Amino acid sequence: MIKQIFSKYKFPALMSFVLAIVIIALKLESIPLNIALIILGSFLGVFILDLDYIFYTFLVDPKHYFSKNVSDFLRSKKFGSAFVYIQHHKKELRHMPLHSALFQTCLIILCFYTLISTQSIFGKTLILSTLIQSFFEQAEDYAEDKNLNNWFWVLKVKPTKNFLIGYFSTLFVGFLYLLSLI
Repeated sequence: MIKQIFSKYKFPALMSFVLAIVIIALKLESIPLNIALIILGSFLGVFILDLDYIFYTFLVDPKHYFSKNVSDFLRSKKFGSAFVYIQHHKKELRHMPLHSALFQTCLIILCFYTLISTQSIFGKTLILSTLIQSFFEQAEDYAEDKNLNNWFWVLKVKPTKNFLIGYFSTLFVGFLYLLSLI
């Protein structure tokens, strides 16, 4: 189980660490408490998208076999088994709210709002880390499935290649702009 947890989170944790270093460098941060908040916010952002499976289990479709199995593992406090089960069966789930282009779009808007409206370095870092994790999980899904149809389930038609290029270009430019606001 430890090996599976390490395997799942090694690249996301590395990305969050790099993000924390970039934010510390961009802000020229020297206050130890703020540095700790940046690192903590960046680290916690790694796990936000995994809440999707908990939402699915308890709110979206509690009667689904996936939900029943996960809730049985959680009730019996077999958290490791729940984690392993989720990792093995997550591709069977469709229309996940946090694993969608609609959520990414809302998240980038929320990032913009958070970065311009709050002074909380923890909140700013948490939201940016979550955005990076959504990019990573999307790239991971594309590498495995060679399509992103599951991320664009809100669209009634399959996204074209030109649409995807425009979408990802916009997200990339938007992310760079958001980093400049930190």
